[in-house]
Amino acid sequence: MTSIFIALCFIKTILGSKKYIYGNAVYRSNKQEFRELTYKSFVTQESLITELEKNSIVLIVGRYMLEDTEYLTLIQTVPIFTSSNKIEITSDDLLYTPLLLLFSAPIIANSHFFNNKYGRESLMLQ
Repeated sequence: MTSIFIALCFIKTILGSKKYIYGNAVYRSNKQEFRELTYKSFVTQESLITELEKNSIVLIVGRYMLEDTEYLTLIQTVPIFTSSNKIEITSDDLLYTPLLLLFSAPIIANSHFFNNKYGRESLMLQ
């Protein structure tokens, strides 16, 4: 099973070289709680990974994995520019946005059905 992670994140640390980056980011999982994850990525000329900066807010799309800690392989990053006049952005400036995790899985055979009442088609996933 694959899961895709999409959220606004605050970049705490960034390490690596021109070809490989990794570090820690923070996102808000609800209005009170900050969660930290470890991200990594190879960076090529064709990459959708923009140049990340420490203490910036970025929309991150990545492949998500949970073990003892949260890991994310970056797919795309989009810098979010703030209109604030603050000199330094902190994680408290991170907007609250609902976390979006999209999952994919194999379809159960013969599980497709059409609901005439609502005009929708459905199927079951394993």
